[in-house]
Amino acid sequence: MHTINHIYHAPAGILDQLKQLFTILTNCKTNYESIATKIKDKDLHRTIIWLAQENNQYAYELSCQIETMGGHIEVNPQHIKQPREDDNLEFSPLNTDKEIFAICAHNEKEVIKAYRKVLNEPYLASGIKNMIRYQLNGLLCAFQRLRLLNASLHR
Repeated sequence: MHTINHIYHAPAGILDQLKQLFTILTNCKTNYESIATKIKDKDLHRTIIWLAQENNQYAYELSCQIETMGGHIEVNPQHIKQPREDDNLEFSPLNTDKEIFAICAHNEKEVIKAYRKVLNEPYLASGIKNMIRYQLNGLLCAFQRLRLLNASLHR
């Protein structure tokens, strides 16, 4: 008996963009976890952990989608960006809340740019486009929550 594979195979360019988005989400998750370990304010700590979990969930969903579309994700620690000594956004325990929010704003710009790049892809299947949209909307809400917390802390 012969089985036919009905899995949609996405063009390589789309898979590459999704993999790049996966890497960005994974890097942001790692950065948020690192930052959260050094935060004393409970509300800020919880919000940063929530952002890390959100990034992790969306990265996992993307990896499953990429696999379904014929791609492959290697979760290799060497592919995850580690903070560099010369990185302007490197976190140290001496950073203020203002600096923490600046790091998060930098991550937000990077993530939103990557999501919009994928959404602008004309050959993206509608189901994947819907997933990317709800992930972007979820992260926009998370970043809004962080901005509201920032405003409440700096009244």
